[in-house]
Amino acid sequence: MGRKALLALIVMLVGALGCASAYASPPEFGRCLKKAEKTLTPGSYDSAKCVKEAAEDPGTEAEKLRKGNFEWIAGVVPGHTRFTISGGAVTLQTIEGKTVVCSGQKGEGEYSLANSKQIAGVALELEGCTTAGLPCTTVGRSSGELVFNELAGEVGLWGASRAKTALKLEPGPAAGAEFIDFTCEGLEVQMRGKGGIPGEGVLVPIKNDTMVSADILKFNASKGVQKPIVWEGVPAETYIEMNFEHAGWHEAGWTSETTLANDEAFKYELNRVL
Repeated sequence: MGRKALLALIVMLVGALGCASAYASPPEFGRCLKKAEKTLTPGSYDSAKCVKEAAEDPGTEAEKLRKGNFEWIAGVVPGHTRFTISGGAVTLQTIEGKTVVCSGQKGEGEYSLANSKQIAGVALELEGCTTAGLPCTTVGRSSGELVFNELAGEVGLWGASRAKTALKLEPGPAAGAEFIDFTCEGLEVQMRGKGGIPGEGVLVPIKNDTMVSADILKFNASKGVQKPIVWEGVPAETYIEMNFEHAGWHEAGWTSETTLANDEAFKYELNRVL
């Protein structure tokens, strides 16, 4: 390859990388909004779901104007990034059957302004937590209270149909791979992402293609095995592990029903097809 051709290739690759970093790939959070004018332009959609892009209609001008009334605005609005977390029982169970059960959950977090696929700064607390009848507690907190390290999240696709979306909840950058360490009447318990690798976390299905002010996330696991554990994000296979009294790390599952409610009931959509 000649020098000029090599330089051209480098420029092209750098440009491509720049575009990849500037725009998130689907799915992503944002808003599907009605346009001020009914004009059929690129990036116009037929409905408030922003799924089917409007196309030229061979019919009358009036028929054309009934299409393309909506547009997709990627990302969240500054000042409207926060959400609260609430819910009932949470069960954490290893494939060996060791189990921690909590009676409730609360917390908060925010949608990322820098990346329309991510949430960040997630503070999560569980209450009424026990294992084998023993209260479990984070150091410095009241009996039964567990406080996680700061968490983060990212959305992606899962399932053969590519119609399903999931949120991966993982430890934030400062926490490495560690979700939480706690004790249950002296029994030490640790929880981390698979293999102790940063970026590993737990997947939970999340609804898409509808503007909502709150999402109900249903973490689903059976006998310590999460569903799903494989998706089209990175890493491709991801789940949590727990270690009771330093006896070794074992795959674990997370079961709960958790509500993420946007502050001031502000509505966003997780769009899977853009």
